Amino acid sequence: MKNCKYCQNEIPDSAKKCGHCHEWQKWYFNHSIRSTALFVLLFLAMGYTFTRSKFLQPTEDFVNHSAELKIIHHKFVSVEDSACQGKRHQAIVGTIKNTGNFDWQHFKLEIKLQNESGDLLDGTQVDLYSLTVPANSECIFRAPIESLKLPAGSKNYSISIVTASNNNIF
Repeated sequence: MKNCKYCQNEIPDSAKKCGHCHEWQKWYFNHSIRSTALFVLLFLAMGYTFTRSKFLQPTEDFVNHSAELKIIHHKFVSVEDSACQGKRHQAIVGTIKNTGNFDWQHFKLEIKLQNESGDLLDGTQVDLYSLTVPANSECIFRAPIESLKLPAGSKNYSISIVTASNNNIF
């Protein structure tokens, strides 16, 4: 038998908790201390992960790197959707080439519809949030343009990259 560290009553040698005062005999058996320690460790791990995340890293300004991103191929497509009672879906499909050292994502493209003499008839901007073009590579894109009514086979349009964002860790 041994004495409780808190109330000094006799308790069995193998007792982890006093049967009289209900105090833990060793601090590391105390559930509230273990829970608090676990919470602190999780909080520190989350803080470390957050500070190392791409979210807090400085980003590069698109304006300084816009020459590194080019639309190298593009064409207008119009596809009939049988599931939507023959409705035609229009899009511009193409390839963006990134010659720089940064990954770019969340593109905004501007599409302008022109007449034969080059006068602007209509235009729209399309957000491609799911598109990421890694450094020194190419990526295929599809930009839906339901708001513009381009005639089939039309070549009287222009497309350009308005903006993109990046998040790189070095």
